[in-house]
Amino acid sequence: MAGPRDDQAIAPRLRLARIIWGACLGTLVGYYGILVVLVPRELAGLNPDLAGQFARILLPVAGGATIFAWFVYRRLAESANAALVDAGQSSDVRTRTEQPALIAYVTCWALGDGIAILGLVAGVLGGPMSTATLFFGWALVVLLLTRPQAVHFPRTQSL
Repeated sequence: MAGPRDDQAIAPRLRLARIIWGACLGTLVGYYGILVVLVPRELAGLNPDLAGQFARILLPVAGGATIFAWFVYRRLAESANAALVDAGQSSDVRTRTEQPALIAYVTCWALGDGIAILGLVAGVLGGPMSTATLFFGWALVVLLLTRPQAVHFPRTQSL
């Protein structure tokens, strides 16, 4: 009896999506490490006023990225549900519905990763660590909310 973790039970594109998603989560750790280890706080604080202004400008940008990522994700869910209503569809139709799903997911993850980069830039400019942590946490929430769902990558009969 094949379990849910069986390699044949996981669609190849779902596996790819999970690898890319994991790499995006790993970049958050990398960005935080760069900020903590490689950028000393004495050298990073070149202009704290500029960093504060930069962070205030970037908060609405991060909000817009979050709204756009959520919009793309919701459209993905709606289109996947509409495309998979017919349980007897061919594997060719399933393959065609998986490709836009992967593109939509990667778009959401790129937007989430962009929010983390905004935090990295704010930290490098000398902003407080709490501001950078806010952006990193925000990016983590976006990435966790848009994790790859198996319903968007149905198992195909022929690999």
